[in-house]
Amino acid sequence: MNRKKIIYLLVLTAIGIFVAYNSVYIENLENKRQKDMVKNFYPRELVNYFWENQLDKLLSNALELETFDSLLNNDTEYLIKQYGHAVGITSNYCFLVKGKSKIKQVNPEKLSLGFTGNTLYNVLIKFIFSNTARDATGYFKVDDFENTMDFNAVSSELNSRIMNEVVPGKYDTIGIGSSISFFGAIEINETDLFKEEFDIVPLKMNIINNE
Repeated sequence: MNRKKIIYLLVLTAIGIFVAYNSVYIENLENKRQKDMVKNFYPRELVNYFWENQLDKLLSNALELETFDSLLNNDTEYLIKQYGHAVGITSNYCFLVKGKSKIKQVNPEKLSLGFTGNTLYNVLIKFIFSNTARDATGYFKVDDFENTMDFNAVSSELNSRIMNEVVPGKYDTIGIGSSISFFGAIEINETDLFKEEFDIVPLKMNIINNE
């Protein structure tokens, strides 16, 4: 091998190492940012990062409510195995769902959907206190946190963001027959699958008030 070929190969190798190193460095920098937010525990910053950078990506995999309802009533084992998220050893499973519907009933706490499935579904617009939104995304891992108090603080911050941004006061004027499209989180308990109704925590929603 002549001298020019050797130099050429050395240059290509150096470029390859440089590109690989910088790709790894950028990825590690992003991971480090997330780990630092967890380690130093800045719940608002952690939720803000998730909301602005990860939520849309996760919602793209949300299950159609019609499909969720059908599987819930006909093949729950598949529904849980394929789409469910759970924290620890539990009989509670959370899911990301999406849908469009007319609103058939309105009360101060929830909107009942005119969904023609086997079950009544409600979209919550007040008093969101559960861990459903956090767990349905599958993004936040309990093992990443020093204690369950910090892990639960993420739920509180996420629920606060939902109440402040997703269900603001203008929805107080919603009327029966209005149209709603939404992405949301829903929780089921394996020991109580066939309830008459389930609540959905909205992560995104749009309402058209029909005149």
